[in-house]
Amino acid sequence: MFVFMVASNVQNPELEAKIMEAYPSDNLRFSSTVWFVADAGVTAKEVCEKINVIPGGLAGVVVTKVETYFGFAPTVTWEWLKARMGIV
Repeated sequence: MFVFMVASNVQNPELEAKIMEAYPSDNLRFSSTVWFVADAGVTAKEVCEKINVIPGGLAGVVVTKVETYFGFAPTVTWEWLKARMGIV
Protein backbone atom coordinates (compact mmCIF):
# COMPACT_ATOMS: atom_id res chain seq x y z
CA MET A 1 0.00 0.00 0.00
CA PHE A 2 1.17 3.55 -0.72
CA VAL A 3 0.96 6.42 1.75
CA PHE A 4 0.39 9.99 0.61
CA MET A 5 0.60 13.24 2.53
CA VAL A 6 -2.19 15.69 1.72
CA ALA A 7 -1.35 19.27 2.74
CA SER A 8 -3.59 22.31 2.42
CA ASN A 9 -2.38 25.89 2.63
CA VAL A 10 -5.40 26.76 4.81
CA GLN A 11 -7.87 24.89 7.02
CA ASN A 12 -10.31 23.34 4.58
CA PRO A 13 -13.46 21.59 5.81
CA GLU A 14 -14.42 20.61 2.25
CA LEU A 15 -11.07 18.86 1.77
CA GLU A 16 -11.47 17.06 5.07
CA ALA A 17 -14.94 15.88 4.00
CA LYS A 18 -13.60 14.59 0.67
CA ILE A 19 -10.75 12.73 2.43
CA MET A 20 -13.21 11.14 4.87
CA GLU A 21 -15.46 10.13 1.96
CA ALA A 22 -12.68 8.68 -0.22
CA TYR A 23 -10.56 7.18 2.60
CA PRO A 24 -12.91 6.51 5.55
CA SER A 25 -10.63 3.94 7.23
CA ASP A 26 -7.32 4.82 5.59
CA ASN A 27 -6.67 8.38 6.68
CA LEU A 28 -4.86 9.97 9.58
CA ARG A 29 -5.27 13.64 10.40
CA PHE A 30 -1.82 14.89 11.39
CA SER A 31 -2.70 18.55 11.91
CA SER A 32 -5.44 21.00 10.99
CA THR A 33 -4.10 21.20 7.44
CA VAL A 34 -2.24 17.89 6.90
CA TRP A 35 -3.50 14.32 6.50
CA PHE A 36 -2.00 11.00 5.55
CA VAL A 37 -4.01 8.69 3.29
CA ALA A 38 -3.24 5.14 2.18
CA ASP A 39 -4.22 3.60 -1.14
CA ALA A 40 -3.02 0.69 -3.26
CA GLY A 41 -1.60 1.05 -6.76
CA VAL A 42 -2.42 4.71 -7.33
CA THR A 43 -0.48 7.87 -8.09
CA ALA A 44 -0.56 11.23 -6.34
CA LYS A 45 -2.61 12.53 -9.28
CA GLU A 46 -5.19 9.79 -8.77
CA VAL A 47 -5.42 10.64 -5.06
CA CYS A 48 -6.02 14.26 -6.09
CA GLU A 49 -8.82 13.17 -8.41
CA LYS A 50 -10.42 11.10 -5.62
CA ILE A 51 -10.48 14.08 -3.25
CA ASN A 52 -11.46 16.68 -5.89
CA VAL A 53 -8.10 18.46 -6.14
CA ILE A 54 -8.62 19.10 -9.84
CA PRO A 55 -9.05 22.12 -12.12
CA GLY A 56 -12.27 23.76 -10.99
CA GLY A 57 -12.19 21.77 -7.72
CA LEU A 58 -10.29 22.26 -4.51
CA ALA A 59 -7.16 24.42 -4.73
CA GLY A 60 -4.22 25.18 -2.46
CA VAL A 61 -3.62 21.47 -1.85
CA VAL A 62 -0.48 19.39 -2.46
CA VAL A 63 -0.38 15.59 -2.46
CA THR A 64 2.97 13.81 -2.18
CA LYS A 65 3.85 10.13 -1.97
CA VAL A 66 5.66 9.20 1.26
CA GLU A 67 8.71 7.04 0.53
CA THR A 68 10.52 7.44 3.81
CA TYR A 69 10.03 9.42 6.97
CA PHE A 70 11.70 10.64 10.13
CA GLY A 71 10.75 13.04 12.86
CA PHE A 72 9.14 13.34 16.25
CA ALA A 73 5.39 12.86 16.50
CA PRO A 74 2.82 10.99 18.57
CA THR A 75 3.16 7.19 18.62
CA VAL A 76 -0.13 6.78 16.77
CA THR A 77 1.44 8.50 13.74
CA TRP A 78 4.34 6.04 13.54
CA GLU A 79 2.07 3.05 14.13
CA TRP A 80 -0.31 4.17 11.39
CA LEU A 81 2.52 4.78 8.89
CA LYS A 82 4.23 1.47 9.65
CA ALA A 83 0.99 -0.49 9.30
CA ARG A 84 0.08 1.13 5.95
CA MET A 85 3.58 1.02 4.49
CA GLY A 86 4.19 -2.60 5.53
CA ILE A 87 7.19 -1.74 7.70
CA VAL A 88 7.99 -4.29 10.36
